[in-house]
Amino acid sequence: MTCISLMPLEEYLRRSAQGRSPSLQIPYLQRCFPSKNANMSTVRIVVTSNAEQYRVVDFTSANDGASIRQRIYSKLNIPSDRQPRFQIYQSDVGSYALGDALSDGELLDLYQSHGDSSGSLKFFVSAHPNRPSSTYDDPSLAQPHTRGRRLYIRT
Repeated sequence: MTCISLMPLEEYLRRSAQGRSPSLQIPYLQRCFPSKNANMSTVRIVVTSNAEQYRVVDFTSANDGASIRQRIYSKLNIPSDRQPRFQIYQSDVGSYALGDALSDGELLDLYQSHGDSSGSLKFFVSAHPNRPSSTYDDPSLAQPHTRGRRLYIRT
């Protein structure tokens, strides 16, 4: 929480004109604002590997893009030995990749600039930017994962 003390402009000008210091020894008005970190206690990212089923990944903090990438792969049950085949792309509901594959630095930048508690930031994870990975690419994706949260979209 950040607090500041305010003095009415008229009082400030009067003190300045009299040669007195306009310092705020006795605050006239105090305003407090929550810090940015207090508002951003949880960031939710929505991820998909097929543009039909979505999963929510909760973060309380992320210090680097590699940890974000690892959490996304983990949420989608992509085994560590197959992760090098996959890329993460910015996306939107019902879409595949919107642009090029994201580096760890770009993931962190997007997380910090667009991540929020309502899941506005969305990613598509696949070995191919224009289609979902097939079971041929990754047999572990053949069985849908039923645990976790589901995203419901109002129409």
